[in-house]
Amino acid sequence: MVSVEGGLGQEMALVAQGGIDFTLNDRLAVLYYQKKLNSNDKIQVIDLPEESKVCAGFIVRKGDEEKLKKLNQALTELKKEGKLAIISKQFFGVDISE
Repeated sequence: MVSVEGGLGQEMALVAQGGIDFTLNDRLAVLYYQKKLNSNDKIQVIDLPEESKVCAGFIVRKGDEEKLKKLNQALTELKKEGKLAIISKQFFGVDISE
């Protein structure tokens, strides 16, 4: 095992160059990195099996039901209008809204 201290960019470069075989990172970070650099340079993203996936979410102060309700309404509206898919493709190159 090799420890890399340069962050995602260095890890991705080492994989592309064959310096390391793989790196374990957040899928969204990798997709954003690839989209930002317009680079798929020999990098294959492999998703974990469904039962191994960890979900992420928004953090709202406990008991702040009004903000939670507004957040959920906004997300529902953006999804219904197709804007979440558009934003996903803009930043990640794929639709992650499903």
